[in-house]
Amino acid sequence: MAVAVASAVACGTAAAQVAKYVDAQGVTHYVGSEAQIPEQYRGHAAPAGLPTSHEDPNSDVRQDRRDVRQDTRDIRQDRRDVVRDTRGIREDRRETGQDARDIERDRRDITRDRRDVTQERAKLQQDLKAGGTQAVNADRQQLRGDRQAVGADRRDLRQDQRDFNRDRTDLRRDLRDKREDRRDLRRDAVNRRQDRRDLRHDRRPER
Repeated sequence: MAVAVASAVACGTAAAQVAKYVDAQGVTHYVGSEAQIPEQYRGHAAPAGLPTSHEDPNSDVRQDRRDVRQDTRDIRQDRRDVVRDTRGIREDRRETGQDARDIERDRRDITRDRRDVTQERAKLQQDLKAGGTQAVNADRQQLRGDRQAVGADRRDLRQDQRDFNRDRTDLRRDLRDKREDRRDLRRDAVNRRQDRRDLRHDRRPER
């Protein structure tokens, strides 16, 4: 392909006055000679001028128009993806905030139930010393209830911590997706600008 570029430049025709190559980002560049093409892209370069007699002069124009339309569709999809990611991020932040509040509530409940257990133990000791069997039985039953409440609060705390970790992971994922979709949007916008330049360039022979 590079040999084709060199021979086209040597001919001195209008078609050989410009060469083109595509860089690593998929952007097409036009240059005045092969020497202006970066070395790593010379093997994939091609002459970019007037079409030869056996080529349809409008084929490049039609392809460029199709490329522009496709780029426009891609941009619209990228924008929808960014909007979707933004909504997901807002929802993840709301859920993470709610999970954090639930965790704080569970910790307060555990502290309160532990205080109740401590108080009930002290009351049980007093009733044991006083010898009140009925009061001792009531204290023991209340103590069991308080301990069960502590166990339930701990289970709630563990569940809320799992929910918090899950929602935080979802948030990080949505933030990453949004960054990627924005990169896609910028890339597709660059491609559309390049395809529009290609379209203007390929339409010149028509005039």
